[in-house]
Amino acid sequence: MTKVITIAQNKGGVGKSTTAANLGAGLARQGKKVLLIDMDAQANLSTCFTYEAKFHIGQVLTGAVSVDEATLSVGKNLDLIPSVKTLLEFEEAISGKPRREDILRKAIKKYVTGRYDYVLIDTPPHLGLMTYNALYASDYYIMPMQSEFFSYDGIDTLIGHCNNISEDTGLELGGIVLTRYNEKKRGLALQAIANAIKSDPDYKTFRTYIRENNKLFEAQLKHKDIFAYDPESNGAEDYHKLTLELIERYG
Repeated sequence: MTKVITIAQNKGGVGKSTTAANLGAGLARQGKKVLLIDMDAQANLSTCFTYEAKFHIGQVLTGAVSVDEATLSVGKNLDLIPSVKTLLEFEEAISGKPRREDILRKAIKKYVTGRYDYVLIDTPPHLGLMTYNALYASDYYIMPMQSEFFSYDGIDTLIGHCNNISEDTGLELGGIVLTRYNEKKRGLALQAIANAIKSDPDYKTFRTYIRENNKLFEAQLKHKDIFAYDPESNGAEDYHKLTLELIERYG
């Protein structure tokens, strides 16, 4: 059964796109059929891969093209529906439609369900219409976050919004992933935040954390996932472990 997971966090720079790209690539390496959907106008997830795109997610949402037409193969077992820098124009185009937050869910239900093991959706760093579309379409949401105050402070706000959505859709928190983790740079305050996140069962925090690793950034610049760019790096090791933990949880 297809599992749809949104990567969400209402703060930028926490590793949403990096997690979507490398978790997707990790799942594909484990033989899972994966579709990545980029719902962010920054198109960071899309730039993690080399591709030639004729269509994009904005055209899917407005009904100009189908999911099939916009889907690209970017690797073995790995497909992508890319974003575009002008995505906000398409967001405005659907803002007046009835059930505007439900457009992506209907498209996934019609074209995607049963064809993939996982659908991973990258989102903007705010709770706008694109993020709501992603969350309404999803079974679970995963929150990447750094162990620092402003990232921690926003957890309950996002969870509260998702709990409201859950009443309509059954959306569940899939867990928190600690990212850009650096033992050497963390003081007592940041250690306390990390421990609070890990120890709270309501957060379903993953055992695996993603260490700060320049190779992850370099891989994006080369339009590659971390496994293709440097399979011996800490980043590849961490996202491999996270992939196995996700499969352990959800199959």
